[in-house]
Amino acid sequence: MTVVIAGNGPSIKDVSPGQVLASDRIIRMNNFYFEPETWLGNRVDLFLAAGDPRVAPFSLSTLKTCLDEYDIRGWSSFNPRIVRSGRKILPVPYFDMPLYADYGFAAQAQAVMARFDVKPMTGTLALLIAYAAGARRFVVAGIDLYSSTQRYMYHPGPHQRALMGHDLAERGVDVRLHNHALDLELIRLLARQPDVEIHHANCAGSLAEHLPVAPVREGDIPHRRRRQPPSDWVPFSGAYPIHLLRLLRRIRSTQMRLSDRVCTGALKPFRN
Repeated sequence: MTVVIAGNGPSIKDVSPGQVLASDRIIRMNNFYFEPETWLGNRVDLFLAAGDPRVAPFSLSTLKTCLDEYDIRGWSSFNPRIVRSGRKILPVPYFDMPLYADYGFAAQAQAVMARFDVKPMTGTLALLIAYAAGARRFVVAGIDLYSSTQRYMYHPGPHQRALMGHDLAERGVDVRLHNHALDLELIRLLARQPDVEIHHANCAGSLAEHLPVAPVREGDIPHRRRRQPPSDWVPFSGAYPIHLLRLLRRIRSTQMRLSDRVCTGALKPFRN
């Protein structure tokens, strides 16, 4: 069985026919539902939700509006706050997926992560989760480690840019949260396990330098242009308006800037 770990990088549009098949198990993540075409078909065996838990109610509510287009068989998250939101919003079975299993590789992976002051990207965690669940043959697609001039295969809408940063589409790796060296080391470590095969489906950037390209197999996966994919997160999650979250973010940002000015001013008398 081949498990496809599908990110949202621009290279997902470049998957060659036969690199991903309809018989493969498909893991998709975060805001994949903004895609203008169903690049990997409409069946999703596992949806993995990550990111800011305060934004999750709006992201998951937007996904809920797309369930008539996607056959999502189950979902998971490693963030308890996202799990709580998703269980209220998504009418999809939740699976408590293991991040590690009880064997030597888990200790090696944890040792690698302990050397970095950031977290792995969602695609890398999806690989670890699938491996812990028993998968051994992988194809990664659309995982470019933010190496392209555009982060995603879609253009973020106004709500998404307001909450995540107006430079979201172009800023590359957010170094406050991620370090592509960590992800490359974890992926290479997993690929060295004697029972593991990892290929990339025409991914861009440094990942393609470290993994073999996925072979073309007999068959394909159907995809089509979507009628009207969402262009932004929904304005409400239940009674909770996204504009309130945007306002709270602006207030918090202003408070932090004022705090920085006060601290800087308080230090001035002690400078030579």
